[in-house]
Amino acid sequence: AALAAACAPVIVVAERPAPSYPPGAEIGLDVHVVSDLRVPLPGARVTATLGGRRWEWEGDVPADSCVRIGTVSSPAPAAVGPVSLVLSLAAGEVRATNTYDVVVAAAD
Repeated sequence: AALAAACAPVIVVAERPAPSYPPGAEIGLDVHVVSDLRVPLPGARVTATLGGRRWEWEGDVPADSCVRIGTVSSPAPAAVGPVSLVLSLAAGEVRATNTYDVVVAAAD
């Protein structure tokens, strides 16, 4: 399933997060849409959620392109434990999602 998702004609991705962050550490990750489609995606809407925060961007994705959509920037939650960055894209009939799991862990 992971291989099929990675080979989809449209994917929404973020920079690779660190495996863990200390509580309150700044998390800053650029978000991109990669489209192998031969047609543009007008009015694409991308959402990102991380630790109770939400970001939304909207715009056109050109045909056969990689476009930087925006940046998720937030302090890591204060509570230790797992947290997920969830990305989703909707553009007409095209849908894409991606999830990055990280851990908020106290510094040693």
